[in-house]
Amino acid sequence: MADRPAVMVIGPRQVGKSTLVESISNGNRAYVTLDDPLELAMAKRTPAEFFAAHPRPLTIDEVQRAPELLRTMKLHIDKDRMAGGFLLTGSANVLALPKVSDSLAGRMETLEMLPFSQAEIEGSRTNFIDQLFQDPDGLLNGSYPAPKDASERVFRTGFPEPALHLTAKRRPDWVRSYVKSLLDRDVKDLTNIDGLVQLPELLQRLAARNGSTLNLSSLSREVGIPHSTLTRYVDLLRTLFLVQTIPAWSSEPTAKLARTPKAFLVDSGLAAQLAHISPVRFDEDKAAQETVLHGFVAAELFRLATWSETRVQIFHLRTVRQHEVSFILESDDGKLASVDFSAHQALDADAFEGTRYFRELAGSQFQAGILLYQGGASRTVGTRIGGISMSALWA
Repeated sequence: MADRPAVMVIGPRQVGKSTLVESISNGNRAYVTLDDPLELAMAKRTPAEFFAAHPRPLTIDEVQRAPELLRTMKLHIDKDRMAGGFLLTGSANVLALPKVSDSLAGRMETLEMLPFSQAEIEGSRTNFIDQLFQDPDGLLNGSYPAPKDASERVFRTGFPEPALHLTAKRRPDWVRSYVKSLLDRDVKDLTNIDGLVQLPELLQRLAARNGSTLNLSSLSREVGIPHSTLTRYVDLLRTLFLVQTIPAWSSEPTAKLARTPKAFLVDSGLAAQLAHISPVRFDEDKAAQETVLHGFVAAELFRLATWSETRVQIFHLRTVRQHEVSFILESDDGKLASVDFSAHQALDADAFEGTRYFRELAGSQFQAGILLYQGGASRTVGTRIGGISMSALWA
């Protein structure tokens, strides 16, 4: 806000965006929420009058409800590039909506706010991604406790209310209410679609295969939705920050690697509830546990990447010869690190096969290869390759 005329904080509903911008706006700038029907009506019908009634510096909460405002906002910025003039929040990625993607190009900084990471819940300022790129040897040789409370961490979610205030018994009710609110309200705000009955089933299917490759043709047959329509629905779920995708990594365009992205729900606790995986089933069913933990690690990496000093992109690796690595992290300066995971409490030598293959592909760009598992001992099995406890994500 010190040098940009507009800043937008985007992310899922109920992660604390409004709380954040209200605390920043307190006493220093006008604050308007488009949850107010009168303000929303004026914003949609007469954007010019809306801005005349609310001069800068101005905070607008839930701006996705009136994307019409962005074009008029562009005119105000072009006349006066007042730093910090506009502070916006959106529970949908407004810039992904048709006709508004270029409205504020070069004029607005967009910050993504996701649910709490485990490190944030624990009050830790240490960032696993920064350690991975800045001190990989220290990370591999560190001492971390075995994550004996993995089930509790998964099912409390990273959303502030269930994570910090609700009992384990009440969290499933919160998840059901959360999903219903999104489908009943936000979907209707963003688009006119006829699939509100189908979207819950689609979400459940994606939750059940959390972390699997996003095969839209197969999913289309399962859910009974035409491929073109299903593509629009998945894009809508991404716009609402319910679904995140990880593209396939390749060192070169001609490499024979699978090109299909992987899809994850934004929160592993949310995914577990939608897939009908209870804490009891999580503890007893290893296949279900592996699916849930895969989503859990993905969610942690996504969240840590939003506030790490090392800026990274996240990919996955899967070759036609079945070499696979769950997560590839590529920094802005081209360094590469791999993060794999195991739901087991002991390390298996074969679990590092994909990491070693990736090290050959990465060459001099290779920074480290980490296998996260549910045990407590740290083991190095090669140069900057080893297994450490999953608790290294937050400990």
